[in-house]
Amino acid sequence: MTLSLADLARLGSVGNLNLERVGRGVGVFSFVIGLVEILAGFLVLRLSNGGRILALVLASLGLIGGIGSLSGGSPAGVLTLGLYGLVIYALFAHSVVFRGARRG
Repeated sequence: MTLSLADLARLGSVGNLNLERVGRGVGVFSFVIGLVEILAGFLVLRLSNGGRILALVLASLGLIGGIGSLSGGSPAGVLTLGLYGLVIYALFAHSVVFRGARRG
């Protein structure tokens, strides 16, 4: 079976892609990540060590996203790197606070 150039172009095109479903999927994914970030922030405010670890993981993922955004040429990547870097620094530098007295 041989494929012609037209067949390859049709397979590689985004004409068959349903952008509505992709947009909805990206939106739902962003919403879920936002909810997890709110949960992590709430747990950090309660000085939960588990919340600190969750926030570190999310900030690390955000740092990777900032690097990707920066490599794509977006100037917002610098701000993203700075903010997530500050969060990581603060959570590491003040980790003693999270090991203090347990709250009920």
